[in-house]
Amino acid sequence: MVIIDWSLEWCVNLLRRINRAKIAISCDRHLFKNISNRNFELDKVLETVRTGRVDIEKCAYPNKLCLTRYYGKENKTYIVIVIVYEHHLEVRTVWLKDGR
Repeated sequence: MVIIDWSLEWCVNLLRRINRAKIAISCDRHLFKNISNRNFELDKVLETVRTGRVDIEKCAYPNKLCLTRYYGKENKTYIVIVIVYEHHLEVRTVWLKDGR
């Protein structure tokens, strides 16, 4: 594990480098095995990656981001772990949380 300073400049630079609205998104194979078990929707996972809030506490240097998004009608929060590559994002893990 790499120790970095508390300013988290690496995360800001990483977010500046990518355009989440337009970058290609791929999913890890194990994600498709767990869709029926965890009851999440793939469309909402992709929307969370594109427009979700970055959870700084769960991000890891140099290229792991944690994105969260709350869907009020369902009262569910999608939490998505993403690995950032040069030309695409890879969704590694998804889990749901009731409420915010």
